[in-house]
Amino acid sequence: MVMLSVNEEVQILNIRVFKWNEELHNVESSRGLFLFRIIDNILRNSEFHQRTLKQPELLSVLRIRNKLSMFELVNLSNRDSIKKLVSPAIESRKEDYSDDTAAKLREVVSEYLLGCFKFDIFHPLPSLKKPIIVIVVDVAVSQWTNGTRKRHLPSGFSSERQETKDSRDDASMRSESVKKRRVGDARAYKKEIRSRMQQLKLSHRDEVEIRLVLRSYLEEPRVSVIIPMVPGEPKGLSQVEVAVKEKEFDGNELEVECPICLQGMLRGMKVAKSPCSHIFHRDCLFRWLPKDCRCPLCRSTCATLVRS
Repeated sequence: MVMLSVNEEVQILNIRVFKWNEELHNVESSRGLFLFRIIDNILRNSEFHQRTLKQPELLSVLRIRNKLSMFELVNLSNRDSIKKLVSPAIESRKEDYSDDTAAKLREVVSEYLLGCFKFDIFHPLPSLKKPIIVIVVDVAVSQWTNGTRKRHLPSGFSSERQETKDSRDDASMRSESVKKRRVGDARAYKKEIRSRMQQLKLSHRDEVEIRLVLRSYLEEPRVSVIIPMVPGEPKGLSQVEVAVKEKEFDGNELEVECPICLQGMLRGMKVAKSPCSHIFHRDCLFRWLPKDCRCPLCRSTCATLVRS
């Protein structure tokens, strides 16, 4: 009998924060927008996947399914409320990925928003207009199946065996081994998802597509000219730059080991550079920042301040 197992991998994860400065009628300044975009699963083609890593603009040719929700800005004020904000959008697309992937996406997206941004939230007066905060998350998940053949026992043998003390001990040891392996696999999978994150900048075509989705959701009339809500500030969608920059370690930096885990850094390894120019393993810093948004070495702020 052939048993099929489904394998799943997050190929692309892009998390961006924008300020949307455009005259709108159906949303208040005390609210923000969360756009969760699922990119069609055609990434089984490894050649195409490699091309998208080098040419992110190719993602615009893929069909994208959108899930957009509105939230109160106070939901960006602490860890628990950010997780509650992220969860519904991710859970709403569970047909596109497994429960395990959904749980890990929820953690990674929440950690990134918590660690890289500090949202300065206040309740504006009704007459005080401010640009709308928009959070956009792009996800592409690849799935494939493996077939394994189940071996049948010869008819002369029973599949049941007598339970002895030794067999119970063996079963207990195997159970502990499975638990440890599952914990290790979960950590490795979360690390793998985090490694797929990309810091892509907003292209003109992407801006047009996102803006059309947002205006359609809000039932705003289509207009060809962008009228700014707040004069003097950049109009339309403007991306909030992340202070922590990702790069490949080239060996020219002064640091040769990560100050967090005290392990070495090798050429070509993914690292993160803080605004104060300290270098860390990428994963180490992103695990650190949600707990404390300051640099582990000099205690300077690493999070980008986003004013509502």
